[in-house]
Amino acid sequence: MILQSFIFLLGSILGSVLLLFVSYKFFKKIYLNILGISDQLNLASSILISTLLMSIGLHASFAMGSVRNLIALQKSSEEPGFLAIAGYFTIFIMITIAISFLINYLCFKFYHILTPEINEAEEIRSNNVPVALLVSSIIIVSVCICREAFVMLLETLIPYPKLIYK
Repeated sequence: MILQSFIFLLGSILGSVLLLFVSYKFFKKIYLNILGISDQLNLASSILISTLLMSIGLHASFAMGSVRNLIALQKSSEEPGFLAIAGYFTIFIMITIAISFLINYLCFKFYHILTPEINEAEEIRSNNVPVALLVSSIIIVSVCICREAFVMLLETLIPYPKLIYK
């Protein structure tokens, strides 16, 4: 049990570093290119990137509970399979990334709908910190509100054994 917990901890640390590294590179290359801030970072864009990474980290932490449930279920089943756990873990991480990117994108769109007279890309490019903070707050609140639905989505993917009533 201790060895499995240690492996889970080590996998979580390595997975989180890899996830945040890849996400940072993606956000820096894609989002900041769209905003036109690819060559220099300012405070507003740093706040925005930090929030985007935080949203992915929060979603990943929400997914870890489902992974832990899956591991416990696999241990209690007749044939616990490492490949099955690794496959589900990969699916959970891919769903986490997709949901995080979707929420981040929708938050940008929501902010644009709320304030059509403000071009958030131009404001962030101009280092307008209040705009970055407002967009960041919308992202964080959306992540918090979507938490239970996200966990429920992941939990539906776990193959629970069927109960047979006699």
